[in-house]
Amino acid sequence: SSPQHRVAAAIAQRFRHAASTGTLRTGTGSLGGTSERPPMRGSASSLAVGDFDFDPWEPPSAGEHVGSGWVMRERNPLRMTWEFLLGACLVYTGTAFIYRVCFVELHIPKPIIENRELFGHMDTFMTGFFITDLVFNFFFSYRDHRGVEVDSLRRIAKHYFCGFFVVNLIACTPEGVVTSILDSTGVSDYNTSGSVGHLPAVIRLARLRRVSRLTQLPRILRLVKLASFRHTPTWTWFEKARWMRVLNNGMFLIWVIHLLACGWYLNAALHDDPEETWVARRAVDTEGNISLLSQGPLLQWTHSFYFILVVFTTVGFGDMSATTTGEIIYICITMMIGTVFHSIIISEVINIVTTVDKTHAFVAKQNELMTAFAEHVELDDNSRRLMSAWISYSANGWMSHGFDREEVKALITDKCMPRSLLGRLPNSLFGGALVRNSFVAIRGGPTELPPRLPLLFALAVSRGHFEVGEVVYQRHDLASNVFL
Repeated sequence: SSPQHRVAAAIAQRFRHAASTGTLRTGTGSLGGTSERPPMRGSASSLAVGDFDFDPWEPPSAGEHVGSGWVMRERNPLRMTWEFLLGACLVYTGTAFIYRVCFVELHIPKPIIENRELFGHMDTFMTGFFITDLVFNFFFSYRDHRGVEVDSLRRIAKHYFCGFFVVNLIACTPEGVVTSILDSTGVSDYNTSGSVGHLPAVIRLARLRRVSRLTQLPRILRLVKLASFRHTPTWTWFEKARWMRVLNNGMFLIWVIHLLACGWYLNAALHDDPEETWVARRAVDTEGNISLLSQGPLLQWTHSFYFILVVFTTVGFGDMSATTTGEIIYICITMMIGTVFHSIIISEVINIVTTVDKTHAFVAKQNELMTAFAEHVELDDNSRRLMSAWISYSANGWMSHGFDREEVKALITDKCMPRSLLGRLPNSLFGGALVRNSFVAIRGGPTELPPRLPLLFALAVSRGHFEVGEVVYQRHDLASNVFL
């Protein structure tokens, strides 16, 4: 049962089959024939001489499911509930939490200490929640590069350690640990020195201790790993909806601007003298007598968000600018980030709108053909309205299902497709309905079909929907279609 014996058995099986069918080819280093029979378990589809690796598309063996009873798969209700709560916590961390740290706890000229006890309880809950999630991820399945859901504890642990484990561990670091590290660098000496000359350094290091709480921000990277919702029909519908795609791009742009706006204010909060920062230079009245420095967190966030949005859109009104070295460096980085993100989002929105225009143009063309036909045959108004409604309803489907069948046929008949993948696909065609159809199924059932036959047959068929009692075909009609 060793891998070498399994490969040897597979080679012998392929030789016997090739000898019986006369399909053994030489000179290519391949032992694969042209038979369409699905491969046996453990066989290697594109085995080369000296190659002892199995087909990567082969279904996992029983040994790959060790400990799977402890694993929560994507459709597990408990996991879906947990990831819903996790998503809500991540959204809070990426929006309200960073706002509170930058604009409330690091508010200049002095921090705001209202509701500190409430926020402390919230932070304790969030830290405990994410520490629990750090452990739970060892029992959550994942999808590999082939899209196959893996439920082996050993492979899950290896994948987790090589992926998001370090990020999650850093994000779960308690604030006290980071504060102790900062204290060991000399913060305690500054706090006890009492020297007036050290006052700016004391203020800056005290602010750094609050900034250390931003180590929780890497948690938001987990949003891309919430897999249990990505394969549900509802999520798929949301991903395909054009208005939702435009809304997602807009919300993502707003979120990126919010993060950079918090960083822009944080840059000012870390200066020794707040009077030198953009917050002090910014006036909030028409006469220029009231400084933004004397205003509350919400108004300061509004001006910070406004400035970053102006930088992102490259408008440049000139009413705010960077002066200090720290501000200049931060704005240079912001402009580079803004150039990339703004270009990507705008191009995506243009692509979505262009696709909609193409669909509308296709539907309009079909309606023009119907109108010309209706005038030619002198249809009444009611019949025209019914045909127009049918075309408007069906043309979107015609547009979305259009593809080059010859190119797909060449892809299917290409010998480079793994044979185990080729044997897996027929049972997935139209939800398995095609290979179970009595017209297609031959001999012993779908497993006896040559795997390429259903794939090529599927190129020539399409699914139709009929109402109860509707006439599908009459005996004397011209046989232009075959109804399965």
